[in-house]
Amino acid sequence: MNAKCNTSLALALACAFGAFSVAAPAHAVNQIVDISDEATLTQRTAQGTFTVICDAGDTGIVIFDLFQDTGRGTSVVEEGQFLCSGEEQTITYTSTPQRGSFRPGTATATVNLVTCSAGTCIEEARTSEEIQLTR
Repeated sequence: MNAKCNTSLALALACAFGAFSVAAPAHAVNQIVDISDEATLTQRTAQGTFTVICDAGDTGIVIFDLFQDTGRGTSVVEEGQFLCSGEEQTITYTSTPQRGSFRPGTATATVNLVTCSAGTCIEEARTSEEIQLTR
């Protein structure tokens, strides 16, 4: 019985003095933080932003798809590459449809985040959101 008390007391003291602590993560959480709710239309393009975070020093690759059902469907897939900073990074996209044109209204924006380090690439995240295309 006395051994149990000593063990419990030692554990309580160790916790109180921080002998057992949770280590901070070694890297950022590679993720898509946000897709802006709105994209601005120009004569032929749609422009908006999305925000990602990935490990500092990694190469980030984003594959962005903007789709609007205009009867014939208007879609564009863009790909871009950047150096990850370990902090949130806002990326601006300018999408030009492959045919037809975007119109004011609802569209679906999809972002895929791939990170590459030491020659290995991993798809980290994919998200889709409805956004508004406005003039």
